[in-house]
Amino acid sequence: MPDPAIGVAVSGGVDSLMSAFLLKRQYKKVFGLHFTTGHELHKPDIMRLKDQLNMDIFTLDLSVPFETDVIQYFVSTYRQGKTPNPCMICNQKIKFGVLLEQAKNWERIFWLPAIMPPLSMT
Repeated sequence: MPDPAIGVAVSGGVDSLMSAFLLKRQYKKVFGLHFTTGHELHKPDIMRLKDQLNMDIFTLDLSVPFETDVIQYFVSTYRQGKTPNPCMICNQKIKFGVLLEQAKNWERIFWLPAIMPPLSMT
């Protein structure tokens, strides 16, 4: 079986970058997927990250589905006097929805989100 291509969702944060780094040590074909929402205050330097990790990182503009699925949900829920959980919707609709479909469209074999368990304080 040929080496699988591994896609890692990279935000620019430590968790996703460490996941990408560790996967690069184990697999030859690792690439990053970074998406923008149009609501970023600070944008990571993708070119620098590409160089540091020595891997391709593709940036996708997901501002339209983010606005439609996450922002509109947040506003609607808040207006109803409820507490919205935008991360839950973003994970379901954006990270494991649109972003995953984009990775599959590139005919990659595997896609791994960079999710790490919470650190224990004990």
